[in-house]
Amino acid sequence: MFEQILANARFLAQSGVCIWFVFWAYRRKYELDEKLDRRAKIVRWLVVAVCYVLASLPGPRFGPAKAVAMVGGLAFFCWPNFAYRLTNLFRRRSASQNSP
Repeated sequence: MFEQILANARFLAQSGVCIWFVFWAYRRKYELDEKLDRRAKIVRWLVVAVCYVLASLPGPRFGPAKAVAMVGGLAFFCWPNFAYRLTNLFRRRSASQNSP
């Protein structure tokens, strides 16, 4: 079972890096990246790690959930602006709840 998890994780990492290179070149050429602060970087890599772990689980038991986790992890890995937008959304929500 552990070997299958590692094989799945290796496949996800290899596939993700191939797709990341394409998006990185596009983002770099057109200067599309927002500057990520420390919190946004933590959110980005935490989402990627959790989604990749969920997507690496063996067996068909959680098929649709694994597919959603794979796409979500890949999205945050290839496009860091998702983390930027998500952290800004949380900041706005917490600021609106704390305001009188």
